Amino acid sequence: MDSSKTSAAQFAYESLKSWILSGSLAPGEKIDQDEAARKLSLSRMPIRSGLDRLAAEGLVLKIPRRGVIVSPLSPDSLNQLFDVRAQIEAMAIMLTTTSASEASIQNLYRMLQYQEDSTDHSLFSILEQNRSFHRYIVQLSGNEVLLRVFDNLWEQSERYRRMYFQTPNSNRRIQAEHRQIVELIAARRVQEAADFIILHTRTSQRMILLSMERQLPPQQFRLISLSPAPCSENHRTSAVCYNK
Repeated sequence: MDSSKTSAAQFAYESLKSWILSGSLAPGEKIDQDEAARKLSLSRMPIRSGLDRLAAEGLVLKIPRRGVIVSPLSPDSLNQLFDVRAQIEAMAIMLTTTSASEASIQNLYRMLQYQEDSTDHSLFSILEQNRSFHRYIVQLSGNEVLLRVFDNLWEQSERYRRMYFQTPNSNRRIQAEHRQIVELIAARRVQEAADFIILHTRTSQRMILLSMERQLPPQQFRLISLSPAPCSENHRTSAVCYNK
């Protein structure tokens, strides 16, 4: 394939994806392919190619006689994404807690300190710091398959996280839980670290569901009960975990 066509298709894909994940293209919004081509100074061919890739990733839907729309947000999709992510991160953190070097653990503490000291409270900065922290833990597991799955799930759930981090005190809670995660890794408490990162993910999941319930019309929202995460002895205060 001509390299110029390939680069144009990649540019279209990355631009459209960025617009979707940032919320510039809203859930359920119809994508005007002519307008997208004009904004990006491209023909419609790379736009169609980019949309094909985004459809395969579940970020857009192709609807007969209507065109292409941004995939709507839904409780079902949220639960599926976060249920799988919780298990992926639990597997990764067990490996990381077992084998991470002391230097890597110190890097985690430095990431925590940066989060806590940061004066940049923009949504973009908060989201990026959160992603970097979780990704580094998965990366430390040494399992490339887990990392690839994590990256895919993280991108698909980015729009949901934007809703969560716009709620009051959300970043403060996340930072406190991140510190507890690092302390469990540093103490080599493998099962507790896995239990707690599941709880951490489930709590975010619950808060996003509650945010969706407030923001979406009743006919578009159906609260689906979560399968609660198990609690360790030290983590029984959350409303989203159950006692074994």
